[in-house]
Amino acid sequence: MLTKVIPILILPLLIYLTSFSQPNLEKLFDKGVGELKKHNYKEAIKIFVDLIPKTNDIEMKKLCYVYRAFSYNGLGEFNKSIADLDTAITIDPVDIASYIARGKTKGYIEDVAGAAKDFEYVLTGTAPLNKAKPHYTIWD
Repeated sequence: MLTKVIPILILPLLIYLTSFSQPNLEKLFDKGVGELKKHNYKEAIKIFVDLIPKTNDIEMKKLCYVYRAFSYNGLGEFNKSIADLDTAITIDPVDIASYIARGKTKGYIEDVAGAAKDFEYVLTGTAPLNKAKPHYTIWD
């Protein structure tokens, strides 16, 4: 009997937690963006580091990587920025803005060939080989 009661008690708790946690995550996300806008890059990074594993919203997760990349750029940590933009592109391989941001960042470190590949995708819509792989497809 106890094995039947425990799932019944846990289910409402899970529903409660998932229904109220997303607005809190959105507030945390907005706080991270606010810190980025105020040029408090280290604080913004901390917020996005905290938020990434907590959100199940794939768009929010992608934007956390993008905004954390912008924060790394603000600190001059361009390789970390590129790594985050790589992840954002893996999550959403057709997001042109992520390619533009990564191309600009590659330009900061004088990776002209890498920047050119990203801007080529922006202009032609042809993803560089082995760079952008869909996170999932609707045809599976």
